[in-house]
Amino acid sequence: MRFWANCGWNAGEPLVIDGIRHEEVIESLRKLVAPLEMRVVYLDVDDKQRLENLRKREEDVTEGSRLVEAHATEEQVKDRLPV
Repeated sequence: MRFWANCGWNAGEPLVIDGIRHEEVIESLRKLVAPLEMRVVYLDVDDKQRLENLRKREEDVTEGSRLVEAHATEEQVKDRLPV
């Protein structure tokens, strides 16, 4: 709770968090905000658009895409999320 208080958030107030990539984090947040409702929103971007977005940020899209998908934080994104 100290982290949230340092961010200026207080229990019962609305909160938006971007980039949640793990089921465990979602469940922890659900417990933290209970009995309030928690909603998880996902933006589903097709592969063509995702590659175009990567192209705008870097030259080697194939390598960049491979590195992103291989990163440990991405393990649950395709297989276990959205929940």
